[in-house]
Amino acid sequence: YLRFITCKGILLDQCEILKFAPFKLKELSFLRNSWDVNVTPLMIKYLGGSLRRLLISNPTILSIENISAYCSNLFFLKIRIDTRFNSSVLPFFRNLRTRILNLSIFTYDTEFFINLSNNIPINISKISINYHNANKYFRFKEFLENCHNKFELINLNHIIDSNFLKIILNYIERSNNSLKILGFKGLNERLNERLNDEELMLLNSIKAKGIKIMVK
Repeated sequence: YLRFITCKGILLDQCEILKFAPFKLKELSFLRNSWDVNVTPLMIKYLGGSLRRLLISNPTILSIENISAYCSNLFFLKIRIDTRFNSSVLPFFRNLRTRILNLSIFTYDTEFFINLSNNIPINISKISINYHNANKYFRFKEFLENCHNKFELINLNHIIDSNFLKIILNYIERSNNSLKILGFKGLNERLNERLNDEELMLLNSIKAKGIKIMVK
């Protein structure tokens, strides 16, 4: 693997040597780097062919285009998004070819989740979303009401409550039971506190549809 974290000063012409890299990289990470905006997509272009896992922060349009074009073996993609992310990049997510998408989101844009959900391609069958802000219920509600209905795994950092479980059940019914695994935050803690009757009934209804509950 190769990780670039808080790196500075790498120039575009210095990346050209990667065109002749003798190694087959499996994992590549970019996080909080300060360099020319085109350095990251150029590295992805030259190193992407063998990648299985990629982590990138606030990707540009060119970065997403190069991930789609050059990372044909990519299995797992993690994207970190904060307030500096340009939402005009989201439509280019439609061309991503990975199967597993992990999102860590720090942005507070109220339109973001709807735009995100409308641009997740159907080939992404497993998604994890960590939303680091209040109002998780409303943001995840927007996502689940607008995303495609072919997810096999959904993992969300939301605690169990009756309103959220109802949204999950609505998604399951819309998805014709394609969902197989559902992840919650703090399930063990809630079980120790004892779920109320409605929450327990809704959770059992989800399990009755053959869905495995995963604890975060």
